[in-house]
Parts: sequence; C-alpha cells; structure tokens
Amino acid sequence: MARQKVTNWSSRVDPLIRRYRGLVPLIAQEDATLAVDAVGRMIVAVEKAKSVPSSAATAVAEDAILEAGRLLEAVRERRQAPEA
Repeated sequence: MARQKVTNWSSRVDPLIRRYRGLVPLIAQEDATLAVDAVGRMIVAVEKAKSVPSSAATAVAEDAILEAGRLLEAVRERRQAPEA
C-alpha cells in the first residue's frame, strides 16, 4: 500500500517539478540564488516524503514544492516585467 501511495504522489508531483525546473533557465543570474533555493526546497521535500511515507509528510512535501514553484514563478514574472 505504501508503494502505491508513493507512486500516486509521484504522478502528481513529478509534473510540477518538471514545470518548475523549466523556469530556472529563464531567471536572470542575479536571481540564481532564489532559484537554487527553490529547487533545493523541492529536493528536500521529496526526500522527506519518500523517507517517511505518511500522509502528513506527503502534505508537507507538496506544500513545500508548491511554495518553491510560486517563488520561481514570481521571480520569472519579475524578470519579464518591463522596468518603469
């Protein structure tokens, strides 16, 4: 049963990680620290969820991944916005 939960969780999370990873090259050099931090958060979240396959760990991991993705998207939007 735990294996099935990990597989289901992976099928939901893997597309998010691919999307957010794709944003990293679009972020300028000076924002690289934020991008690296966001991707690092995703990696830690996934590792924690896999090491303790529970619904609480999964929820925390999903929240961390979504938060990191929002950070990447915000940085990308800020970089693409015309400067006033």
